[in-house]
Amino acid sequence: MGADLCGFIMCGPKQLDKKKVEKARKWLAKVVAQAKKKDTQGRELKRLLDYGNVVEQYDVEAVAGMGTLLDDFLRVWDDGCFRDQMSRDFPFKKGWQIVVAGEQTWGDGPEPESAWGISERASTMGLFEMLGIE
Repeated sequence: MGADLCGFIMCGPKQLDKKKVEKARKWLAKVVAQAKKKDTQGRELKRLLDYGNVVEQYDVEAVAGMGTLLDDFLRVWDDGCFRDQMSRDFPFKKGWQIVVAGEQTWGDGPEPESAWGISERASTMGLFEMLGIE
């Protein structure tokens, strides 16, 4: 058995829409604030999480710790010099880019501070959809 290469391949506008970024920032702040209340039933949290499959993936404490997730992901998207990330112009759509974040794994998950780990959490939380990233 050997290692596998795992990660994310993302495609979207080089310059993300500032209104979409601000909307995502406000939404994430609400989600984190609700999670910090430790609503054990999670009704309000589930209402806010109409993007992604967060409730199944993360417990309330994990969501409460995601306050910097959007800024972390914006660093990945804007070529924040992560060792496991690279980007190129997307040849089929003017003004778009392809971003790849990934690394070798032997079945373990990504390091939380890696571009792969940040991208995985951003995807699961629904930020890709909110920002127009495919």
